[in-house]
Amino acid sequence: MQSDWDYAAHMQNIFGQRNADAAFYFAEFVTSQEIRLERNATESCLLHNVSKRNIEEPNRRLLHNDANHRCENPDGEVSF
Repeated sequence: MQSDWDYAAHMQNIFGQRNADAAFYFAEFVTSQEIRLERNATESCLLHNVSKRNIEEPNRRLLHNDANHRCENPDGEVSF
């Protein structure tokens, strides 16, 4: 999506202003929905993320986003 590329360019611009010679690397880190749901309920997550203390809401958002958005790119879609 163009909006994804625009956001990546925006982020690159923010850090590029600080160091024009900086190299930029974009990476996707992917894990299963099951693992992400488990992480939402860990002691550390609940302690440090106030917005996740009501565990039902972040889990609902995670499931909704997975159903409505693609979280990773197929091989070859993005060339670097």
